[in-house]
Amino acid sequence: AESESELIASAKQIKESGNEHFRKKDYTNAVKCYTEAIKVCPKGHQERAVFHKNRAACWLKLENYDKALADATASLEITPGDIKSLFRKAQALEGKGNLPEAFKEIKKLLVLDPKNKEAMEAARRLTAALKKQAETMQSTDSIVNEMFSALENKEMSQERQIQAAKNFAILSRESAGAERIFQAGGVSRLMPLLDSDLQEVAHHILQTFVGLCSEHKSRAHAVIQSLSLEKLSALISSPHKDISTSAVTILKQAILAVTGTDKRTPREAESAVVVSENALIVPVIQMLFISLLSHDVSIDARDYIIELLIKTIHQGELGELYMKEGLVGRLLSLASNTSEISDIEVKLPISEDCRMNISMVLSKLYESFGKKKELKETFTQECTSFVLAHLSNDDTPNLIKGLTALAAILQGVLEVGNKIFSEESVLSKMVEMASSEDANSQIVAAEALALAASDKERCHGIMSQGLPILKNLCVASDDRIRVRALVGLCKLGSVGGSNVNARSFEAGSTVKLEKSCRKFLVSAKKGASLRKWAAEGLAFLTLDAEVKQALIGDKPALKVLLEMPKNGDQSLVYGIATIFVNLTNSYDKPEKNPELEELGRYAGENVPKEHEFDGEEYVKKRVTTLLDMGVISTLLVLASNESKAMHEQIARVFLALTEEVSPRGAVIHQGGAKCLVSLALNNTDKGK
Repeated sequence: AESESELIASAKQIKESGNEHFRKKDYTNAVKCYTEAIKVCPKGHQERAVFHKNRAACWLKLENYDKALADATASLEITPGDIKSLFRKAQALEGKGNLPEAFKEIKKLLVLDPKNKEAMEAARRLTAALKKQAETMQSTDSIVNEMFSALENKEMSQERQIQAAKNFAILSRESAGAERIFQAGGVSRLMPLLDSDLQEVAHHILQTFVGLCSEHKSRAHAVIQSLSLEKLSALISSPHKDISTSAVTILKQAILAVTGTDKRTPREAESAVVVSENALIVPVIQMLFISLLSHDVSIDARDYIIELLIKTIHQGELGELYMKEGLVGRLLSLASNTSEISDIEVKLPISEDCRMNISMVLSKLYESFGKKKELKETFTQECTSFVLAHLSNDDTPNLIKGLTALAAILQGVLEVGNKIFSEESVLSKMVEMASSEDANSQIVAAEALALAASDKERCHGIMSQGLPILKNLCVASDDRIRVRALVGLCKLGSVGGSNVNARSFEAGSTVKLEKSCRKFLVSAKKGASLRKWAAEGLAFLTLDAEVKQALIGDKPALKVLLEMPKNGDQSLVYGIATIFVNLTNSYDKPEKNPELEELGRYAGENVPKEHEFDGEEYVKKRVTTLLDMGVISTLLVLASNESKAMHEQIARVFLALTEEVSPRGAVIHQGGAKCLVSLALNNTDKGK
């Protein structure tokens, strides 16, 4: 083991590397070095203060003021009178917007070093800022009082009351405004207005509560406790969209605030109000889960609850808490109601996007468990038990619900869905349903098969069981059955990708499938659902070079694909982005190794072979066609989706579109540059 002096020497050496990175403005790697130096240096040694102080400087450059404050404070705990640490603490507090505390630290510094020029400049700047803030607060106080007078005066006109409520909502979006409303007793004074006969007033008051909850723990607690979960539950069940969705948004902001970081440091008096997180969150979760399956909750409010889950799952340990409170079972119960079959029984009111959103929650929940195998196993068991329980009898509605829930699992966590799908009892029941004369049973069986075929690793196993079934269903008279079976065949036929020698089906088969998909896509008689399935099939088929050429020559089909994302349906956007990736050949391609190829041929192995239609000239022509047809406007719409995987697909297409010089001006003119800046900031590493 190294001696203490050796550890300190080693830590100092690491610090020097950090200093070098800092000089080069490589603050991220500098942070790594100072962090390593802190780990190496023995606890209690004064040298650790330097490492914390230096790391604080990096965090300031990276504008991470919370971490800068923590490091500056840690440094001062070891060396209380350190000038640089005091200054960095003040900078961090100023960055967080806590000007009074920042000014206190600067005053401490000037007592120790009265001639410090940086501190004197900071003192002047903070004095001016505090004066301006005080003036603003005074002005805000008068505005707040005036608005309260307007709302509390029953003789005031309706227009004036609505405007005052609207002003409260606007003011609450700013931290200072929210604080003034809160300090003026806003929560208790505004609550009675939720029962106003004027719906607009009630809506704006709820939006004000959203602002009060945002990024502030103590205010979030106060709002939820004052409103009460009983009241919020009634508001969520309101038939008015603005009221119900605003109530859900209050809960979302409260959960994010309580589990996240305060926008500013709360005062001691405010901190005393805060009780434990679970005391607030658990009852909120339980109420939301009940609302999720309530027939009294509207389509919009239900979608907002699902969005709340998507936004909050990765906050702290919320994913685990959601699991413990029974989220998986409730999501699957909701998912089982999402089939397009409407003549079975009265279902919950749901939107077209509901199942896709449920699948996203399942995906994010499973992802949030990280390396916790036990939680993933519990998740898998709960999903399996739900599906098997519904498939364990011959009651058709239950069978349909079971396979519909399985479809949602397959769309969200494919590995779990296919594990359930491969259960012998599930396969036999699916075969039985596909072979029955009941059209509804055939629809859900074809759908489950089509979704299971998304897993390329399992495609060959599915093919032996599912291929004959899909071929039979593909000639059904019901379009809803045919299109799902068609997509399953498309997925099975795409195994092998762009490798001509590795195709699953005989030559020409994929082009025939593509023609069938295009018919569903362009027919005015087909509904939106059938078009979505057709687009899903093309996302797989367009790995085939002959399919790419056939599709790029079909302007009506391309026009439909370019317009579909603009309708706001999020369930098909990834598939359409994938089609553009395939048409532009912007997917990852295996690196060519002539020696290995020669060895493979000698050994009789299947060596990847590129089709002539995937040659450079053909790709350039496809890119030109997409640009001429306005693909940029479609990419801008697709980029509004929050999925990073989606952003990577769009980035690939943009790269392909701009490899030639001539289209670049058009890309910028149509808004591509702004979109690319956003994609560079929010993307996968490869996408960036």
